[in-house]
Amino acid sequence: MLSGGEYVLPEATSAEIGGVKLGAAVSNSAATDVDGVNTTLNALLASLRSAGVIASS
Repeated sequence: MLSGGEYVLPEATSAEIGGVKLGAAVSNSAATDVDGVNTTLNALLASLRSAGVIASS
């Protein structure tokens, strides 16, 4: 997309390909129970949402 003669990378949406930020690192899970896996999964989802890779809602 051009804005004032310069290319502007569009925001990624469910309908448009665009730029996204690198998500925060999430450590490999060393969970030994369901609660631990749940904690790791939620951290991964939060990282993806924060980076704009998946929608917040």
